[in-house]
Amino acid sequence: MTTRKREPVRQVGRAFRSILETIGQHPLATGFLAIVGLLGFGVSVAGFSIDRQEAEATTEQITDVQSSIASVSSKLEEERNQALSAYQDGVFLYEDPIEGVYSNFWTGYLMRMEPSPHLTIRGEGKTVEFSGVITLNCENGRYYWDNGSDFGTPIPEDEIDNYVPQPVHRALHRIFCWDKQ
Repeated sequence: MTTRKREPVRQVGRAFRSILETIGQHPLATGFLAIVGLLGFGVSVAGFSIDRQEAEATTEQITDVQSSIASVSSKLEEERNQALSAYQDGVFLYEDPIEGVYSNFWTGYLMRMEPSPHLTIRGEGKTVEFSGVITLNCENGRYYWDNGSDFGTPIPEDEIDNYVPQPVHRALHRIFCWDKQ
């Protein structure tokens, strides 16, 4: 049974050998196959060269993208640092949540401490762009607005309290009047 299974394989092998011997006897056929082999080798070398060029171009593109990302990251970090430095001289007072992820942020900037704390108050966020000057009376817990504006529009002194949340006033007294009571 194993002889029968091997017989077709042997027949194919004999046929292939016969074809090769026939081709090998004709110089024109062997020369043609040699030329085809050389052309195939040349195509392989050219393909390898093209692949190397494309790999170098891809590497250069990746390097360009990485440097662009680094540049953008550097600029974002610089902008973040500038934004933070704008508040370095100020004291955070209160975050007033508005809706969802939005908030108004209140910051106090000390102008003088004696005889009473005198500050500039800034409110910045989604619904406010407030700037005002306040003097605190630490003895009785009161305060006096010198001026105020919202989005550049002046606000009458008696209406400023409508713009500034009460937690801002409490924070002002807690932070700047702790040693005067």
